[in-house]
Amino acid sequence: MSQTSPVTNVSNLEAAKLLLDEWKFRQQHCWNLLPRYGLAAAFVSIIPYLRLELFTNYHLDKLIFPWIGWLLALAATWLFMAEQYRCYSVLDHYRTLIGKDRIHRPNTGFSGLLDRLKIRWASAAIFFVGFTILSFLNIRMLKRLP
Repeated sequence: MSQTSPVTNVSNLEAAKLLLDEWKFRQQHCWNLLPRYGLAAAFVSIIPYLRLELFTNYHLDKLIFPWIGWLLALAATWLFMAEQYRCYSVLDHYRTLIGKDRIHRPNTGFSGLLDRLKIRWASAAIFFVGFTILSFLNIRMLKRLP
């Protein structure tokens, strides 16, 4: 009696369930990144408003904090897009396994528009552009502080 590896004993249904669970986990992780990093970037950006005595005691430039916040937002956007790429790689394997003809994807209305725009790209762009604008405004406001 020959031994087979456990991977070959997995049926297509079990493999599809495993891939779907993996995709769900990656999606949840991915969509938690933007708020988590966004909150960290916002907190770093507002430090100059919280502790003004840091700048006189340690001779720090107060404009470094909005730049660090912007860099965190940039890192969040990059990490979000990298995780989205990994998510959709798993989803492509799942769709291949179950057959693409079983997936009904309407191309009309609002859902069709979102499908064409790729909500992941739009979310990352809105997050990054929005944080860039806020960082620019924050720098301008900090330059006016004494």
